[in-house]
Amino acid sequence: MIQRLGRLNRDGRDNGAKAYVWELQKPEKWNHGGESWIGPYREQSLKDAKTLLDALTTPSADKPFADALEDLKSANCELLECALEPLCEPHPRALDVHGLFSTEPDMHGGFTDVSRFVRDSDPDADVTVFWRDWSGNDAPEGDELEGPPFQQSADGGRIDEGCRVSVGGLKDLLKARNANAWIWNDKNDCWEKCALNDLTPGMVVMLHAGVGGYSAELGWTGKAKDRLQELPPPGPGGALQKDERVFVGSWVPLNTHLEDARGEAQKLCDDVGLVESNESTKLFRAALVESAGLHDLGKVHPNWQEALPAGGVGEGPWAKTPYVLRVEPADLDDDIRTVIEQALPGALALAPKLDRNGQPIGRRWAIDRRLRRDELDDIRARSGVRKAVHEAFRPGLRHEVASALAMWRRYCDGGTAYPALAVYLAAAHHGKVRTVLRSIKDEGGDVFGVRPDSAGLGFNGETWPMDFTVALDGAEGEWTDDGFVLTGHGWTGLVADLLGPWRCEVKAAPTVVPEREPHHLGPFVLAWLEALVRVADWRASDPENATGAVKPSEVSDGD
Repeated sequence: MIQRLGRLNRDGRDNGAKAYVWELQKPEKWNHGGESWIGPYREQSLKDAKTLLDALTTPSADKPFADALEDLKSANCELLECALEPLCEPHPRALDVHGLFSTEPDMHGGFTDVSRFVRDSDPDADVTVFWRDWSGNDAPEGDELEGPPFQQSADGGRIDEGCRVSVGGLKDLLKARNANAWIWNDKNDCWEKCALNDLTPGMVVMLHAGVGGYSAELGWTGKAKDRLQELPPPGPGGALQKDERVFVGSWVPLNTHLEDARGEAQKLCDDVGLVESNESTKLFRAALVESAGLHDLGKVHPNWQEALPAGGVGEGPWAKTPYVLRVEPADLDDDIRTVIEQALPGALALAPKLDRNGQPIGRRWAIDRRLRRDELDDIRARSGVRKAVHEAFRPGLRHEVASALAMWRRYCDGGTAYPALAVYLAAAHHGKVRTVLRSIKDEGGDVFGVRPDSAGLGFNGETWPMDFTVALDGAEGEWTDDGFVLTGHGWTGLVADLLGPWRCEVKAAPTVVPEREPHHLGPFVLAWLEALVRVADWRASDPENATGAVKPSEVSDGD
């Protein structure tokens, strides 16, 4: 509370600022570990806090806060020390933090369980819930996932539709309704049921509209009678084989996007003080700038480019594209071009999508922005229209892996302008690929969808071969009379060198990253560097600032 109170007059200009504390008169209590709790807090802790707060309130009304706090320390020294003493319960150790740095699923498809660090077994620990509507017992899959993705943030005018719900409250509702919670399976590209005992804090789960639990006026109630109305069907989650961030409303050439990202990274380096004042900062700057300048190199992969919506704007390669609207007629003879011309005057007609038999599936248009739900509903309601959906982009591979494999090969060949850190940062710039390189295809043999038989990446008149040996588990080498001689290092070795040992007093020599390059950075520095590259990409992806961006409305059908 002291920390929060300090924010009332952070700049020192509002000395009349006040805080009001709302105290529950009849709080609901529960028992755990032989102690009485109120919500997520021990009852005794709340009583001690109230005693200290009452003691602080009177003097702080007449004195500067710093003086009032000194009075509190003098009059209530023992209670204050007791209240501030860390409780004897699980806290993340350095070893745990290093383990939590890996956000990818383990061999069994599960994630690191953080629940022991989230208020112990508190039933008030939260999951995020949202609702969708569909028919049948199972959630739609594949192309049937026609709804919008979960709107997690308020950027771009989108509403945050996530509702924070206690794990205990959600379980009570699901038990009462004999209903299921659904979580997104990233590998299988589908929603799957989640058992009650598998619900853990931090999850994002989807509920069917019929389950209820939410009132438009009151928020979460946990009551089946409270239901949201007119909900869309389920949309895709964060699928590994999709890339929704490619849609920005414009075609953006890859080479200009990379140059824009490089320029944004240079500005960020200047802003955070990474100037070339010494060899160390010079290498960090090179890692950030070069990784940003090459992060989307893998988009030149033929499978990625061929999945893009082709338009009358040249051959590319492209880094970003417009949104794609697919409209299917109610009857094969229906002409729906007039419908779209009336509803979306700036839309640009594209070649139709073909099914496995080579037959067209409706018609497609490139558009400048993602349509609102009411706009889609208006098109669906028009005569001759059976279906109207935003088309997903499914290249079937993670382009950042292709970037990293190509960068690693050139790094190993020597003479690059970037250290090994840049290779990792390029791989991690979407957060999908970080500490593990693995297969995502059922038949295996690929690295996040990139196959070893893929040709080198051709970009700006150069060929960038990809090195797949780094994706091997462990390291490559051979036995000699002198022992095992390494001939190639695995990705895990690179990550281990960049992270460093979890015990800071251990001075283990890196095995993959040269001593002169950045290494042993720890999880917080490495995550911060990842964030800087991500921000550079975000800024460069802004269609209003992107160099050479062409909107569909700026292209006529005949051009």
